[in-house]
Amino acid sequence: MNRIHPARSGAVPIVPTSELAHAPHLVVRFAVAPDGLPWLLRVDRSHELSKLFRAVCEVFGVARREELPARVLDAVENHVASGLMGVHTLDLGDDAEREVYVSRQTIRALLGPTLLSQLLAPTTPPPSRQSAPALSFDDDDDMAVSTIAAIAASQGDEALVSAVEQAIVDRRSTRRLLLPLAGGRPLSGAVNDDARVLRIPRAPYRPLLEERLTALGAVTAEIRTSGPLTRVPVADLGGLRRALVRARQDPYGGAVEFKVPRAGILAALADIAASLAELHRSEHVHADLSPANVLFTAGAPSIFDSLDVPCGTPSTTATFAWAAPEQIIGHPLDPRADVFALGKLATRILGGVPFGEQTHYVVPTGGGSSRTVELLKCEGVFVDITGSDRPRAWQVAWQDLLGRCVAYERQRRPASAEAFAAELRDLLERHPPDGELPLPGSFGEVVEIEGTEGRGLARLCAD
Repeated sequence: MNRIHPARSGAVPIVPTSELAHAPHLVVRFAVAPDGLPWLLRVDRSHELSKLFRAVCEVFGVARREELPARVLDAVENHVASGLMGVHTLDLGDDAEREVYVSRQTIRALLGPTLLSQLLAPTTPPPSRQSAPALSFDDDDDMAVSTIAAIAASQGDEALVSAVEQAIVDRRSTRRLLLPLAGGRPLSGAVNDDARVLRIPRAPYRPLLEERLTALGAVTAEIRTSGPLTRVPVADLGGLRRALVRARQDPYGGAVEFKVPRAGILAALADIAASLAELHRSEHVHADLSPANVLFTAGAPSIFDSLDVPCGTPSTTATFAWAAPEQIIGHPLDPRADVFALGKLATRILGGVPFGEQTHYVVPTGGGSSRTVELLKCEGVFVDITGSDRPRAWQVAWQDLLGRCVAYERQRRPASAEAFAAELRDLLERHPPDGELPLPGSFGEVVEIEGTEGRGLARLCAD
């Protein structure tokens, strides 16, 4: 659940993004949050700038920054301080260099995990009755170099070894939020390990895609206060705002959690699978379908960070929690590797349990390190209908599709993501699933703002 703090005096002041180059402590608006509220970014560099000028003044033996030599003051204010603020001049690909603010935190740490990551995050048992379950998003971080590194080295394949080494560098880079100071659409860019201090991003830069809860069907917001529980459709933005205002007016505040129907998530998964058809027809495999690489954007879901592995070749990397067995052990891939990941996502959404023989496989992860990966030689998936009114035919139909998708033997799986999408849509029509999955709404604090149309609410995240 996302905590709603009781209302405080005064609204959060918002300034133009152009001030990011000058003011050390401010709040700017940059996008729309998944629940439809304005999305704000709080930037605070006052502590770092104070330390910088104290150190420079101490070096030059002066008490105040105004006493510094003119050239030193100009260099510190216009170059060093600007770099510390995270403002850089970048070529964004439109034949014009522009000043851009680069966030200190990664996009994931700043804006929260993707909606699918939050929906599928496992929960750990509470240590006591008074403690709420803690969310873990570790699955999405489980990216490492696969055993193809060892295979390439043993065979003396220099081109493949180089590809593996580049994959290690790419996976150690982190994506940051980029805000053009002159206004315009926010972007994201990767920052390598060796550029983390000044956060200098490298091309290509891509637009920041905004997720929408309304893309998942009839999502509702469940708002808890000291009074009665309130449930509001997310599509009713006005009603949601009024309910959040009431929560903020409660002496103890409140909490909001979103309830997402399983059928809506699976329908979106079918759209994701269908969108892979062109990639598969070009004889390439995405090879990195995981909750962290899926965005539920308005209109249609978006997938990104495709590894674009040519069919018949192994992959240099794998997200172990979602990768097909043949990808982890370094075998050549085909579209059925993506089908495996889609099937695993569908299995988690529906609450199915894969079963079969479990083995262990040691894989190198770069830098002289390795790790042991658990491989399930999956024979099928069990979907429990105990205590429900679901018929046996419903259970058999879902177990058949999911079991074939995540089968260890790839020949049992649907031949392509497009074939999987067709089967999934047919099953959603014949045997629609019921129930909802909770989504905590980890995309910022609910705060009050004041604008030209009066006071309202927004989501605030801090960099």
